[in-house]
Amino acid sequence: MKPRSKSRQVRWTILAMGFALIVSFPETRAIAGPTFYTINPPTGGSAANATSVNSKWVVAGAYTTQAPNTVGFTLDSDGEFKSFAVPNASSTILSAINTAGTLAGLYDKVGATRQGFLYKSGVVTTITPPGSASVFNIYLAENDSVAGNYYDANFNLHGFLYTAGKYTKIEVPTTMGSNSLLMGLNSAGLIVGNYTDSNGNPLAYTYWQGKYANFGPPNSYGTTITGVNEASYIFGSYYTIPISRFNPATGFVVKGGVFKDIVGPGINVYSTFVVGVNNNGIVIGRTAPGPHSSAVSSFVVDANGAHAFVGPGTNYTIVRAINDGGVITGNYTDQNVTVLGSFVAYP
Repeated sequence: MKPRSKSRQVRWTILAMGFALIVSFPETRAIAGPTFYTINPPTGGSAANATSVNSKWVVAGAYTTQAPNTVGFTLDSDGEFKSFAVPNASSTILSAINTAGTLAGLYDKVGATRQGFLYKSGVVTTITPPGSASVFNIYLAENDSVAGNYYDANFNLHGFLYTAGKYTKIEVPTTMGSNSLLMGLNSAGLIVGNYTDSNGNPLAYTYWQGKYANFGPPNSYGTTITGVNEASYIFGSYYTIPISRFNPATGFVVKGGVFKDIVGPGINVYSTFVVGVNNNGIVIGRTAPGPHSSAVSSFVVDANGAHAFVGPGTNYTIVRAINDGGVITGNYTDQNVTVLGSFVAYP
């Protein structure tokens, strides 16, 4: 459900070491209009970064404290903001939340390398794949399976799957290439990612029932997968001319082996990057107007076609996640580019 009204109160809940403190503050400030709201951390916090939103409209992410350290947070549609910290951690980052409320993310401890974690039913489980020196990326499925990436002691990159207490290494065979970077999974067991071939070209792969396969639109010169959802939509971008970071990219969505090109709206679109798709097929993404431009615009593709997605009163709006109800979260800068924060937009 949406916020009940713009005069709602926001309740802050601090969760750490087994206790909770609930305090009421004035409402989260609306960017403009009834649908866009900024995500404001409690006093002493700043730079909220929203990364995920589940089907119950709960947003997850992290914000910076004065230390400076990083603290995780969740924000529900009634405005209750909960800070979350792994016990004894110096920094906690929430990367994902599923419908059951299970959380996955990363944490740091003084004198130790970064590790992953799963938080379920009040219990924190550390995610430390065998042979890992540090974990740097975490993804979460609806069935609580976790996948991600880690470096070993020699700084070699690997992917992993953690499900039902068991680890599986995920990386393409050397006959395909190297530098496997896992980018997502779903409850059906489909895993997607990217890798580099022997010529240094960026390519993509799928991992399904123990088998790896090359993945990419027909006639593409290189593919970068951004993720996969529970309905097995795979999404990302690809190149149609020999690969260079200065060449234009086209977005794509694949369902059941059918590729669909995604091009952002507007007349000055040079590259399109799809960053999310919900289980109903609604697409969110970003566009760039040129090869050297830092200007980024966001868009949505729904039943009415492609249209710009801009938070009122913002300079840049950067979409990051969408749920099945069409709730979108991400980051923004104000018109003076002096404030960086996160937002949630309700349909």
